[in-house]
Amino acid sequence: MFRYAALLLLLAITSAPGTLLWEARPGGRDFGGLAESAGILTAGNITSQGGIFAFSSDSGKVLWSHRGEQLRGGTASDAQRVFAVFDASTGNRLAAFDLKAGKQLWTTATDGKLGGDFPPIVDSGRVYLMNRDGFLDAYDAATGNRLYRFAYAPEDPECPSGQALANNRLFFGGGQHDGSHSPGKFLWAINPTTGKELWKYQTHLIASYISECFSTPAVSSDTVVVTSSNSIFALCASTGVLLWSRKSEGVSGGYPKPYPLSAPTIVNGVVYAARNGAIDSWNLSDGKPLPSFPVELGSDAVRAHLYASGNTLFFIGNIASDTDKPDRHPLHAMDTLTHKILWTHRVNREVRYIEDWTTDEILVTQTAVYYENNSLIAKVAR
Repeated sequence: MFRYAALLLLLAITSAPGTLLWEARPGGRDFGGLAESAGILTAGNITSQGGIFAFSSDSGKVLWSHRGEQLRGGTASDAQRVFAVFDASTGNRLAAFDLKAGKQLWTTATDGKLGGDFPPIVDSGRVYLMNRDGFLDAYDAATGNRLYRFAYAPEDPECPSGQALANNRLFFGGGQHDGSHSPGKFLWAINPTTGKELWKYQTHLIASYISECFSTPAVSSDTVVVTSSNSIFALCASTGVLLWSRKSEGVSGGYPKPYPLSAPTIVNGVVYAARNGAIDSWNLSDGKPLPSFPVELGSDAVRAHLYASGNTLFFIGNIASDTDKPDRHPLHAMDTLTHKILWTHRVNREVRYIEDWTTDEILVTQTAVYYENNSLIAKVAR
């Protein structure tokens, strides 16, 4: 066993970037919510048989699983426990499992709709979760007891976004129209320990033809960046003061054409966000537009995920140098300093009817990239 584990470790260290290290097919389809901690990869089944799964990050072996309720949002781990939201027959619930053994430690049912499309996050013994009824809840990671509830839009529960935690501030977007001013959604910053509001920012956008909801924020030092509709905003993370904003649009028939933007990511002082036909970029400090990178990201570019690590940007889409079928949307690793593609990996397989199945979720770690595609989960060297 030791020799086998050592061989797997050597393979991971010596494999060329973009090399498939393993893939697992635990049964069912539509996996999501990837998270890695303490050598264990966790994921859930969002349709089909439902459930939560834990894999060895070295080999892909299933260590434990619980089938049944369908996962909502994703998983999060603090290296001791893994947390997930399930769509139970009696309503949504948040549950905690022992990361290594898989034993359920506690479960919490609420009087509202938990989660949504975004996973919980865990930090400093607290689990934070967006509630689609207009609240953000904080739970004790050890017991499941609710520590506080922050009301972001109890009368107008729209647009809960993913969360970002940095410098003792928790950032997220949420609904609520301010009737005394022009329409718009809010970006919130609260104290994660107390649940006290620190500041909020309203877009004042009027964009009825496309979503004006805020994306999951990206944070770098004292700057927080979000997108809403076809606009991108950079704010001072400590005060909520707007630093700059830009619009992404072209021209069609002589009229401005908006390009809705994906959630942003930040690499070495540059902000990236995807739109239909390209990945756009801006200087973080002043919002100056930088060169775009042409890429076809599929029919819903707003949902495209960009991931950054070091100087590398990871994305799934078609570029001019792809020689495979034009709709395969492979995984690319791009050097952000040169826009050079470092490696490309095909994420879908030759399976009848799903050979062009779209992958839109990946997880980037220091040594690997994980992804899901239909009925498989795979690990690629980086």
